[in-house]
Amino acid sequence: MTLTKVQKTIMGLLIISLLSTFSFVGYKQLFGKTFKVYRDNYLEFGVENGTSVCRDCEREFYLKLKSRVKIPESYKQQYNITDNYAYSVIIPNSEYRKMWNIELYDSFGNKLDIPMQIWHLSGTTWKKYPPTTSLTLSTSVKRFKVTATLPDNIEVSGRVELKFKLFDQNIDISKDPIWWVNGNPISVETLKKCKITSEPIREYINIQAIYYHNQTICSDFPTNLSCKNFNYYNSTFISDTIYYISIVNTTTCRDTGFKIRDKMIDFEKINWNCIKDGSQICCEAPHQSNQDGVCSSGEGYCLFNLPSLKKQCTISKTRQIMDLNAE
Repeated sequence: MTLTKVQKTIMGLLIISLLSTFSFVGYKQLFGKTFKVYRDNYLEFGVENGTSVCRDCEREFYLKLKSRVKIPESYKQQYNITDNYAYSVIIPNSEYRKMWNIELYDSFGNKLDIPMQIWHLSGTTWKKYPPTTSLTLSTSVKRFKVTATLPDNIEVSGRVELKFKLFDQNIDISKDPIWWVNGNPISVETLKKCKITSEPIREYINIQAIYYHNQTICSDFPTNLSCKNFNYYNSTFISDTIYYISIVNTTTCRDTGFKIRDKMIDFEKINWNCIKDGSQICCEAPHQSNQDGVCSSGEGYCLFNLPSLKKQCTISKTRQIMDLNAE
């Protein structure tokens, strides 16, 4: 008798609750690849073995039931299950979505902040993880992979280790599998011309004077035999204003070009305006653009792609506009 969907879900949650330590058991050939295989009491996990030198890297892994799952007697009675074994179980989507946690580290144990994506194979199509459906696990493998892509401005050179967690259970992959990632970082240096201007500034100081106002106070009015003069109150006023001269230095800079590795884009000398925008350098031509740093439709400009420095231009060549190149 086949278990119902509810009973399969119950068995899937049972397996999650009974996860134990995964142990390395050997290697397996699947899909033309070699996988390093780990097992606990119920599950088998395999991760693509070996090392590779890459820039856009991926590593496949899989999950399956180690074998048919023996159903505990207590569960059979509690959930009205007549079968002795479950040949497939369901991991509900609420759990499936948080099943994997994968992190990348360098050979010194430092976590690497490299853009990464986990995928799951649905039919013949790789789809981004987490999924929108539940996961049916059986003794047939469910395939996954992790991809990491180095942006042009990030450098990672050396060993990159993968650390897996399955439902918060660490899987010790013993330094393997690993990637040897050789990034080719883009070093873009902005060239500037700066000048210092000095300006005299007058600083004013007010000098205050205090005046005391005397008043006669008598305590035996109206005979006034005990009258005395008192400094009853005072007041201040500005008696003089002086100033001194201070020199204020101001540094102003303007961008004149870019240095990309061994190439130079010197845009100031021919009156172009260039702005680095992500993986592109936008250069606007004089007389054919508003030179606001945005290469817009209808303007004359050149876009340099990084890292190739391949150029695409929309300018109408005239005698007034000199061609801009990376030299």
